[in-house]
Amino acid sequence: MSEEKMQTSPFECPAWFDGKKINETVFCEEFLRDYPMVTVNDAFFTVNGRVHDENRLKKVIYDRTKYYVTSGVAKKVTNLLDVMRMECCTAKLSLYQDRIHVANGTYYLNGTFSPEKDFCRNRLPVAYNPEAPQPVTWLHFLSQLLEPEDILTLQEFMGYCFIPSTKGQKMLLLVGKGGEGKSRIGIVLRALLGSNMNTGSIAKVETSPFARADLEHELVIGNPAAESGAVSEQSGQPYSLLRQSEVWILRMRCQPENQRRKKAVGLQHQRTERNEAMRVPTNLGDGTHGGFGDSAGRLH
Repeated sequence: MSEEKMQTSPFECPAWFDGKKINETVFCEEFLRDYPMVTVNDAFFTVNGRVHDENRLKKVIYDRTKYYVTSGVAKKVTNLLDVMRMECCTAKLSLYQDRIHVANGTYYLNGTFSPEKDFCRNRLPVAYNPEAPQPVTWLHFLSQLLEPEDILTLQEFMGYCFIPSTKGQKMLLLVGKGGEGKSRIGIVLRALLGSNMNTGSIAKVETSPFARADLEHELVIGNPAAESGAVSEQSGQPYSLLRQSEVWILRMRCQPENQRRKKAVGLQHQRTERNEAMRVPTNLGDGTHGGFGDSAGRLH
């Protein structure tokens, strides 16, 4: 929420206050004119994506009402937020797979860019800059880590993570020994996705309803640490990125120890290996909805 909005003066009588009590409906209508939002499944969304911290909304509501409510302030603020949740409720928020919502507008997959912003579930924290220089440091890092053709595969997967689609049915698994740079890729992807990426245990997605709930509205889940039994001692520690219902694996194995390079052995549909060797939830991608609506296997 912008801090530049002018707060209501204590010497004015706003339309939503009759001198004794606050008209909650009128207050919410005025608030939403100043801060356009919609709610989907009780979550607030603006043109900048999901509102992850509702305490910021409560603070703005408090600043507007503190001169007119002398008791039960916290309860009143919470009530107003709940009324606002109903006021701007919508059945669904359209998902577009032909564009990427970035900080300064919308980049379309046909190569065009618009500074206009629409309501969206996910807006990346990075801005589109057509004049940006080549990322020399990043490309040099990848050249030391991957074969040239595998760099393109990684770029394709990372780009796939930016749109709300699971059509690719892919999971990325980086396997290697410690200190080879696997987690750096996850850190870079986290910087690009911001709060649209969830970091946690993939195995818990199957066993914990709370873990599934945390994935709602997210674009990708990253598992930065090996889970017990996930890989053999010879394989090393993995870094996996899962677009929840996907089952394709990009597996990148180390060459002999005297070579600190990895070679992708291909994109393969490996359900059996995934379930038995990686302990990834068995119901991901089986067409069911799991235990938490559509989020126990799908992002959107």
